[in-house]
Amino acid sequence: MPDTVPTAGARAQAKAKRRIAIFGGYGSGNFGNDASFEALYNYLRAELPDAEVSAVCSDPNVVTERYGARAIAILKRPRGIWRKLDTLLLRQPSTWSNWIASLPSFQGTIWDFGRER
Repeated sequence: MPDTVPTAGARAQAKAKRRIAIFGGYGSGNFGNDASFEALYNYLRAELPDAEVSAVCSDPNVVTERYGARAIAILKRPRGIWRKLDTLLLRQPSTWSNWIASLPSFQGTIWDFGRER
């Protein structure tokens, strides 16, 4: 096979930092979920040390504190008496609140769907 010289674009792409997001119920106190995250996170750190690994999880504070990973919440639920009321109402208030809060991020996708360019 002939030796090939990578193009400048290919070299730049190879040097580009990989960004990986791990999605799951991590940080909630569930031993299995947290163990799965720890195993996957440690694997990615070992195999792709330059990759930016972040988590989309249940409790980002726990994940960031325990592993040092950047983390954001899957959803937001109220605390204290409001959480009990939310649970009593079958989590409908927090579910609708999360959907409404997410609408701006879908705006371009939803409103542009089916339009000709």
